[in-house]
Amino acid sequence: MTLSVILNIIMIAIGVIIHMIGFGYLFFNRSIHISSRGRVSICFTGKYSDLMTALWIIGSIIMIIGGTMLVNALIL
Repeated sequence: MTLSVILNIIMIAIGVIIHMIGFGYLFFNRSIHISSRGRVSICFTGKYSDLMTALWIIGSIIMIIGGTMLVNALIL
């Protein structure tokens, strides 16, 4: 394996860790409301829910970029 492949795998692993920290916090700090009209809404509660939402999105973006670069490194 070349250095670029190893670095891309590390980048994906970092993205997965960041993504799972945000997702795990939001998963365990949520409340589900069902209205009388049948609409279901999920509310994220907790002190750091905005930060964790950002971490969830940033981790996903890092994984996408790392995966794309990994595919390009393996093809080329």
